[in-house]
Amino acid sequence: MKFKKLFPPTIDGTVYLEITHRCNYSCKHCYAKCPSDKEMSFEDIKVLAKILKRNGFKKILITGGEPLLVSHIKKTIDLLTKEFKVLLITNATLIQNVKIDYKKLAGVYISYDGPTEQEYKLLRGKEGLNKVHENIKFLRKLKVPVALGIILTKYNIDKIDQLVKQAEELDAEKINLTLVQPFGRALENKDLILKPEEYAKYLPQLAKIKNVHFESILCFSPELNNNSETIQNLSLFDKYLSGCAAGKKFIYINPEGYVTPCGYITADKRLLKQTGNIFKMSLKQIYKTPLFHFFMNRSWENVCGKCVSCNYSVICKGGCPFRAFYLKNNLNVPDPWCLNEPEKGNYLDLGINIKNFQKEECIVEM
Repeated sequence: MKFKKLFPPTIDGTVYLEITHRCNYSCKHCYAKCPSDKEMSFEDIKVLAKILKRNGFKKILITGGEPLLVSHIKKTIDLLTKEFKVLLITNATLIQNVKIDYKKLAGVYISYDGPTEQEYKLLRGKEGLNKVHENIKFLRKLKVPVALGIILTKYNIDKIDQLVKQAEELDAEKINLTLVQPFGRALENKDLILKPEEYAKYLPQLAKIKNVHFESILCFSPELNNNSETIQNLSLFDKYLSGCAAGKKFIYINPEGYVTPCGYITADKRLLKQTGNIFKMSLKQIYKTPLFHFFMNRSWENVCGKCVSCNYSVICKGGCPFRAFYLKNNLNVPDPWCLNEPEKGNYLDLGINIKNFQKEECIVEM
């Protein structure tokens, strides 16, 4: 398998399709600043499906906004499931209102912001958690796999045990923990953003949870340091793919057709100018644009600042460049949320298990 044959498509053939930016909520943390009237037509979906198929993509995660508000969502799912593995990302409040065949889906990923209606309303602006519970039970009766995405904020971090207990009672197969990020509307609601010192305090507790995956939490298991057996045994290519997966393992496509390495910038007009539109450019051309060029060339060899001497530079590669962009106005500097002090030999060691950073994704045979 030759390296040059892998891009495009991304290594495991995954695309996040933001089919709409319409939404029935106006969440304080929404990176896309939904709701808005942006939406992809069914005619564009048909064109896009052919492009993705031609370029070897295998899996589509339909997201938004709220995909179940799209009038043609049933037709879209019927079309895409003929050629792709399809998952739905939803707030789950409209599941039983929209008559689609959920059994056609490989799974449903649900934004879960409890554990009570109080916390749910604080983040989303109105109640809906009880409806989410009803709809999760509905999906599980159909034997549709369900995963829960929990956004950790100052509103719910002290109730993480209750959140996880609920997830288990709802028969969720997986839990994905993500810190609310300083992107989009969260920048206007900084009261809900946890400081690095605050979430670090809870990490030992979070690390004890089974079947949980951490994203954007800068504390790595000792088994992932540069000199560990795990990292030393990786091939050069696997080292390249480790850490931030943006652009390398997946891409995002927004309702207007703009392709980005990561969904966090889907509404940022400054950065969208540095990429391309899939309806106007080929994917090969898009992968040569400045934004993708930056991500395709990110490695442990071009980190800067304190990351140069860091024992976790291979897996981390400087952390999240978009946090650096929004907080420091520079994509290239070390992640401002990192609490490690490699120059002094001081690293967080809070009992994080290596399994917390492993996603069960199948590599597509090329």
